[in-house]
Amino acid sequence: MTKTPTKRPKLLVANRGEIAVRIMRTCREMGIPTVAVYSDADRDALHVEMADQSYRIGPALASDSYLSIGAILEAAQKSRSTLIHPGYGFLAERAHFATAVEEAGFTFVGPPPVAIELLGDKAAARRIADAAGVPIIPGTREPVDVTMARKEAPRIGFPLLVKAAFGGGGKGMHVVRDADRLEESLKRAAREAKSYFGRSEVFLERYVDHARHVEAQIIADAKGNVVFLGERDCSVQRRHQKLVEETPSPQFDEGLRERFAEAAISLTKEAGYVNAGTVECVLDEDGSFYFLEMNTRIQVEHPVTEMVTGLDVVALQIQVALGGSLAGLEVAANGHAIECRINAEDPGRNFLPGPGRIGRYEEPSGPFVRVDSGVGARRDIPGDYDSLFAKLIVSGIDREQARRRMLRALDEFVVAGVPTTIPLHRWILESKAFRTSTHTTTWLERALVDAHLPAQADLEPAVAQPRSTRARDILVEVDGRRVPHLRRAPRRCAQSPVVARDASRGARARRDPRPDAGDDREGPRREGPTDPGRRRRVHPRGDEDGEPHRLDAGRRDHRSPDPSRPGGRARRPARRDRLALGAVGALARRIAWASGEHRRADLLHQPEIVAVVPELDDAPVPDPEDVHAAEDRADAGRRHVAPRSAEHARAGPPCRDEVTV
Repeated sequence: MTKTPTKRPKLLVANRGEIAVRIMRTCREMGIPTVAVYSDADRDALHVEMADQSYRIGPALASDSYLSIGAILEAAQKSRSTLIHPGYGFLAERAHFATAVEEAGFTFVGPPPVAIELLGDKAAARRIADAAGVPIIPGTREPVDVTMARKEAPRIGFPLLVKAAFGGGGKGMHVVRDADRLEESLKRAAREAKSYFGRSEVFLERYVDHARHVEAQIIADAKGNVVFLGERDCSVQRRHQKLVEETPSPQFDEGLRERFAEAAISLTKEAGYVNAGTVECVLDEDGSFYFLEMNTRIQVEHPVTEMVTGLDVVALQIQVALGGSLAGLEVAANGHAIECRINAEDPGRNFLPGPGRIGRYEEPSGPFVRVDSGVGARRDIPGDYDSLFAKLIVSGIDREQARRRMLRALDEFVVAGVPTTIPLHRWILESKAFRTSTHTTTWLERALVDAHLPAQADLEPAVAQPRSTRARDILVEVDGRRVPHLRRAPRRCAQSPVVARDASRGARARRDPRPDAGDDREGPRREGPTDPGRRRRVHPRGDEDGEPHRLDAGRRDHRSPDPSRPGGRARRPARRDRLALGAVGALARRIAWASGEHRRADLLHQPEIVAVVPELDDAPVPDPEDVHAAEDRADAGRRHVAPRSAEHARAGPPCRDEVTV
């Protein structure tokens, strides 16, 4: 872990979706500015709008965006961040990412790279657990190949589990019930491990058929303090993927809880672990637990622990990363909490993913109900990433009250336009096995055979809304950074935008000699092909009647007096309300001044300007092949309408302009 930064903390979240939103909310409470990163698929995502600053890091493909260490570190440098939080998934458990973060001079909100490397290797983690006195399931201590697996399998006994040595989340895991299927399962698990985690090593361990999945939430600081925050029961699973989590475990009594806490704390100290982590175990029918693995990150299900302890796990992570101490931290769990993961999948069609645009979206509320979500009405769930888009968490005095509260909250949760797992969760919570807490990790898959859940294939997709007449936002990207919105005048918007390029690429940012200059103040005058001699006045707010001002490139606002005309008479508005490409650079510079970046002299160094402007109904559309002619007109400072581009087509409100610099 790096040294505590001396300047004011600013945290970049190297993740997306609900976990990014959840981390940013804690940062707001702590007074820490946040930075979001996003791919092209997440351009309109909720976490992008919630952050104080946002930076594009690449296309939709995860390997070119959220898994691109270089792009994330570049965004951290541009935003002058001091901390980087990985969330869960993506790069959260990659030791080389934590190493790169520290070498670049940032603070990694997570464990040291050495601990990630040690505990990320499942075979090495088993050796650490053994040294700490934690019971481990019989299995191989080192990765195996086909020959070695054939020798070790009889000693371990069937059924056994072929498991990826690196990674987690149920990927690269296969149950083998007889020797005939061992080789096939071994090769398949190795291929999956290589695909998901970049490492093909696998090992063997005994498979406990009627087991519960329990885990310990711990938090440790660099001063040797380790705190046990309670256990969680995650036994409702499908194909090793958790669906419902709860705390405390219905199977635990105080004696078992004390032994479990001691084992988790002992393993954490043995590994030299710092920050939040989760020790995962299986619980046998006789009450014996065995170590599985340690997840070196914040867990998806951490909110249930927060609901019963009243502690903010993310805040504790940041406190530890900044060098804080956990001495004196008291944990007092009260009541029972349950979490349901809401995925965009159709349980009635074998959990077929259903990405798309959400239509109606209403979250439940009421006493002791919490929703961690990364979406909203008329937002898209991309098909490029995991289908999890929300988590519903409730708490009660006891388990039965929490169960009934969850059923009520599920009934109130409305998501239209995409299939969801909400009907499945209702079915699970009403089942006898869950009510009596007799379910195991294999119960759900067996029970679903006779469940006959209806398919959601006939959902009516969300349709584009009528053209908006409200004031619209201008989305601007400056050197990859998404800058604050400006309001545009109300007008009719077409559903497909047009794209144009400004050929003037030599424009440089000018430093405003007045750092406190606002959006409505005149900046320094600049002559050139991209500025016809007039500066543009930006009025983000409307007049006394509440109507937003019209922004007209190359002209002064038609509602404000023009001192150059006799009597200060206002100019008449232009017939077409669109951004003149020659003024895009000036707009970007003024936004940079308004957002406090006026000291970044290189902010707009040799920009490439792309303006995405909705087409007007009465605007003529030139030949799509005439791109060069459009650029020539831009060079001459003339106003024009550029050809349409289908790849930038966008439907539904809010209708927006985009400018990328």
